[in-house]
Amino acid sequence: MLLRHIAVSCTDSGRCVPPALYALAQTIDASALPDEVFHICTPTQGSREIITPSPGKKWLALDVISTAGIDTFAFSIDEHPLWIYAVDAHYIEPLKVDVLTVSNGDRYSVFVELDKKSANYAIRVASNSASQVIDTYALLSYTSLATGKRCENSTTESHAKLAASEPSINRAGQTTAPDVAVFDQAQMKSFPPQFPVPAPEPAQTLFMHMKTYENSYTWALNSTPLYHSTLEAGKSPLLWQQPGAIDTSDGLTIVTENNTWVDIIFISNDSGQPPHPIHKHSNKAFIIGGGKGSFEWSSVAEAAAVIPDNFNLDTPPYRDGFVVPASGREPVWLAVRYHVVNPGAFMLHCHVQSHLSGGMAMVILDGVDEWPEVPDEYKN
Repeated sequence: MLLRHIAVSCTDSGRCVPPALYALAQTIDASALPDEVFHICTPTQGSREIITPSPGKKWLALDVISTAGIDTFAFSIDEHPLWIYAVDAHYIEPLKVDVLTVSNGDRYSVFVELDKKSANYAIRVASNSASQVIDTYALLSYTSLATGKRCENSTTESHAKLAASEPSINRAGQTTAPDVAVFDQAQMKSFPPQFPVPAPEPAQTLFMHMKTYENSYTWALNSTPLYHSTLEAGKSPLLWQQPGAIDTSDGLTIVTENNTWVDIIFISNDSGQPPHPIHKHSNKAFIIGGGKGSFEWSSVAEAAAVIPDNFNLDTPPYRDGFVVPASGREPVWLAVRYHVVNPGAFMLHCHVQSHLSGGMAMVILDGVDEWPEVPDEYKN
């Protein structure tokens, strides 16, 4: 997690889940792995940066960015609501929340009203992953208590004595009270509105099934893992090639025409799938629907006619990252729609590092009918 003007540190990763609780324990020899993979959790210590508002200042502006490789994090400031005004660098109608759930690659811009009494208030970051407790905090201080102290050789519990404020989340990233407001993506509305009315008709509908392929560490969209070597094996960059000459028979490529609308349905059919924060390069997409259970229709229009409450075709969220939820015991799906307005070769991939390196990615050849010409001087 990165915040403007804040270095969040003093991390305490205190509890690990043993391999016996993972399905992969049945397929690997855990004793052959180093102990620190599952059994040793070492807290890290670092400097603590403390925000001290200048006298007379009424509001603080923060950018909250997740650079996490795997986990999703909860973010909050004790006793200070967050007014979200931009998501993924796109303005929205301001939303007041107590907690942000920040997935891999997410970006949020928030205002914080500085209206509390003189004290130290904890700025908290905590993983809400079930596999390990990872949390940390910094301080928002209204007084001279902001000393910039370092926190070597001390515990998170002793750090907390510097902040006696009421938390909105605990060390597992869960809310501490029923009335704590957590950011709900379904409530965000673009400012000004972006989605066309009436809703545009898609020129094509694509289905992306997300799961492991052949083993526990290879991930794929539609059972076609994409590795960096696939793109680099003696081939020139895709943008330098004529689109008609690019081999798209391997199932690793989406091909579109310019100024068309495209629907992508992401589906996790296997039980126990983790969340997949999918990132789309080039331009944003509208998250128009989602739900649990099998997606049994050939298009969004067919699905919306049967389950209209699962879709928002009026003011859908507009993002370049879309989290397909964990599947649990039944399938889950997420529908997005985007407008092809930027011809070129781009990536669609999961933002979890091990999933991306494991192959969960696909190439988008957008607007092939208006493919740009790359000058020869830029090709060397």
